[in-house]
Amino acid sequence: MGATGGFERPLTGRSATAKPGRRKTSTPRELGWSRLTGRRVESVYRLDGVPTQRRRSMPTTVDRRYARPGKPVAVVTSSIPRTLDLFHREMIRQLKAQGYDVCVVSTQDPWLERIAQGQGVRVRALDMTRTISVGADLVALAKWLRVLCRERPELIVSQTPKASLLSHVAGKMYGVPRRLYFVGGLRLEGAQGKRRVLLSYMERLTVWAATETVVNSTSLAQRYHDLRLAPSAKVRQTYPGSSHGVDAEHFRPQVPDPWLAEELGLEIGVPVIGFVGRLTRDKGIDTLLDAVSRLGAAGTPVQLLVVGPQDEADSAGYLRRLRATDSRVVTVDWVDDVRPYMALMNVHVLPSIREGFPNVVLEAGAMGIPTVTTDATGAVDSVRHGETGLVVRTGDAEAMAEAVATLLADPETARKYGEAAREWVSTSFHPVSVVKSLLAFVE
Repeated sequence: MGATGGFERPLTGRSATAKPGRRKTSTPRELGWSRLTGRRVESVYRLDGVPTQRRRSMPTTVDRRYARPGKPVAVVTSSIPRTLDLFHREMIRQLKAQGYDVCVVSTQDPWLERIAQGQGVRVRALDMTRTISVGADLVALAKWLRVLCRERPELIVSQTPKASLLSHVAGKMYGVPRRLYFVGGLRLEGAQGKRRVLLSYMERLTVWAATETVVNSTSLAQRYHDLRLAPSAKVRQTYPGSSHGVDAEHFRPQVPDPWLAEELGLEIGVPVIGFVGRLTRDKGIDTLLDAVSRLGAAGTPVQLLVVGPQDEADSAGYLRRLRATDSRVVTVDWVDDVRPYMALMNVHVLPSIREGFPNVVLEAGAMGIPTVTTDATGAVDSVRHGETGLVVRTGDAEAMAEAVATLLADPETARKYGEAAREWVSTSFHPVSVVKSLLAFVE
């Protein structure tokens, strides 16, 4: 480990051990792991020629428009291309600046083409199911091996559980020198019984196949240690946390838009508590519903604004329950720019039961909005209790309702929390430095 916390590799070449048929390039292993910089996204896609079901309008081979002959290849993968496009532009930028020819591999989706066009990288579509499916996963593993044979990468950077498992197992089989598994949360924390055991095994398998594991919060690192998911020497974390940081110039305090409030049906003058995120159980929607009901029963006038994707398996059920509450509730599906909606919120709430590190709390903080969240893994790291917001016990709807009521009843304290949150985010979570700590190249 270098003085800057980077990951050092020996400055040895691979000529003596190079595999037959692999091209000879000036690779990061020969040069040592050099250092980085930079953040954010928008983009569409091209296919890798695998003879699977294809839409007629899609090309059958990889578009080599952005190929960089002679450069080492870095494969970046996630089973959800939207997350790569929206949250990891800075990581791709730093990889390119470090001299890599970046190839993004993800599930077939229009977001892939957006990545290709917006970031000037090559993309390959490879379907990976988010659920556990032995047959489909074995097929995907075989396709991964085919991709690696074609790309011959020196580095794999993975996110999301399924993409990480498949890419690193294939990478270990093929002999990719550096395989970085980035962990943004533990699915097993929301599981029980046999499913939890299976997810634990899959997590350990992914860690075994990777050469390094990077978590995005202190509490997640501790959870990894407690569950013995990986040797401590193999796990490090981003500094001071988060997966990609926040651009505090992009997310900054702004005046609420009365026209947007009217369009949404929000009543001017009535406090708004807001939730931004996926509409699913892991985000603590049950606790949120209970807390809002308690606030209404206590006579606290509030409106609830819920913004985020509604495409999870349990989203429809939660939408029905939200609309059936006695309080005024407004639900908004995915939006490209969440800032105008956040500006309408007096208090931001995140009742999650598991996280890695919730960047949405940092975004709210950068806009000067205090957050009430839980002490769940990851979430607890995103708020400084009594300074930038309040932290309550996971699943405790009564405590959450009381914390929200406290901030609504004391606007001055809420304002101070918001100011402190913006200061913290602005000084500690710049995208360039956070991503540097993730990739950990050294001079």
